[in-house]
Amino acid sequence: MWDKLFSLQEVDTKIQINLKDKDDLNEKILLEDGKKAKESLLNEIKNAITKYQVQINKIESKIQELQNKKTDIQKKIYGGLVSNVRELQALKNEDDQLEKDINELNNYANKFFSKLSLMEENLDKITQEVDILKENWNKNFPELEKRSEDLEISIKENMSNRDILFNSIPDDLSMIYQRLLKAKDNIAVSKVSAGTCSVCHVKFPLSTEKELMLGKEIVFCDNCGRILVII
Repeated sequence: MWDKLFSLQEVDTKIQINLKDKDDLNEKILLEDGKKAKESLLNEIKNAITKYQVQINKIESKIQELQNKKTDIQKKIYGGLVSNVRELQALKNEDDQLEKDINELNNYANKFFSKLSLMEENLDKITQEVDILKENWNKNFPELEKRSEDLEISIKENMSNRDILFNSIPDDLSMIYQRLLKAKDNIAVSKVSAGTCSVCHVKFPLSTEKELMLGKEIVFCDNCGRILVII
């Protein structure tokens, strides 16, 4: 009975180690989420750049349209095609307004160009970051995947062994074990070594060792409260 109880503790310890390793592994696998997040940001920047380029093209097209119109007006003003003073003044006013409109559009376009330049810089930077993340992930993923599979197998095997061992000990003992497992940081059983508790390392009286040798009753460590066993 006591050897099965200690084997149960060993299996539970293995399970806890496997679960901890699994959590650590999952944190490393989260690098994949980091890569996806960067890739998503990369796509957002690319879409924004495309929209800005479309907008800039529209502005440049409008500027060119106004510039052509301004050229035609100036041909009329300075080419001697119009001699009427009032008509010339109207053309001059229109030319001045076109100049203002072109300047405003150029300023507007420059703002887009500045934002576009910043986005392109960010695009280059994030592209490099994504490439590094991809390279690291492609390098590490096969190993991480294999470790994850091995851990899953180990956890299932240990859980199966645990069920067998747990069901092989008396109900009263299994209940005490479960309670101590939760209260004592997943270590409910301590193997005796040279008259000492192997967990808290406190030496117990000779009478306790004699009681353990009889193996009839559950014996607890007076210091840490765990079940003592001699294997």
